[in-house]
Amino acid sequence: MGNSYMYPVLRTPDLAEAYALAQRLLRLAEQVDEVEVWATTTGPALHRYMSLTEAGLSARTPVSRSAEMIAALGALLPDPERQLSRGRDTLWIHRLDVRAAEPLRHLDGVRIDLFVVRAVPGAVEERFLAAVGSDVGSVYWDVAWPEVDELDLDLCVKYAGVEITVNSAEPFEERYSGDHTVWIHTRADGRAQWLAKRAGAKVLGLWVLGR
Repeated sequence: MGNSYMYPVLRTPDLAEAYALAQRLLRLAEQVDEVEVWATTTGPALHRYMSLTEAGLSARTPVSRSAEMIAALGALLPDPERQLSRGRDTLWIHRLDVRAAEPLRHLDGVRIDLFVVRAVPGAVEERFLAAVGSDVGSVYWDVAWPEVDELDLDLCVKYAGVEITVNSAEPFEERYSGDHTVWIHTRADGRAQWLAKRAGAKVLGLWVLGR
């Protein structure tokens, strides 16, 4: 139980710059275990993600539109999972090839969460970043940070990661900002400053609670 501490180390409108810093941080890791990506998008934009055939989708629609939504999704899966909460329907489609999501492209007012979890590092990141456009999302790498003798820090496996929040200044935020933020996930023990310095960056401000 618990959460990582997330330290911002770069905010930039240049996604390539953010990705390059993330890669430098990953090279400092003892190991990089897996990666996950997420974006919130709309039906008409799904075509951009056609190469992410590993992706799962969930679609959120007002309850007033749920009958239309279920009918559309019936063309994709006979029994999509459904969750009703706070006046909205969420319908989950797991591991659906986004090329098969044509019915979603014609529904108004539908928000779609597209995600890939537990992927092999290097397998999905660049395809995702090439597709994301102006959508809000994130790329998160689960890592192990090395020992830091000078700070008397042991190997850090839990609460260790690197994340880019895409088109967002804050984690878990769906509001578009236009900037991309690189974060170090770790403990509150000085490791973030040590890592940032070695990657050619610096901690920009206070930590926020992470994963």
